[in-house]
Amino acid sequence: MTIKEPTTALCMITLKSAKGACTPSAEKLPVGTYHVVATYNGSADFGGSTSATETLTVAEQ
Repeated sequence: MTIKEPTTALCMITLKSAKGACTPSAEKLPVGTYHVVATYNGSADFGGSTSATETLTVAEQ
């Protein structure tokens, strides 16, 4: 699964038992507010999907 701001991949998650986490690095984005999505490209067993858009605010670097 990839967490990204429309043009920047922020982190990759390897799911295990349908769970996973990541902490995006603030160095990838300057201070500001972004709209991020999680995308899953799918596998042989499961179809791909895209999450609802979430807001991410980088307050300082």
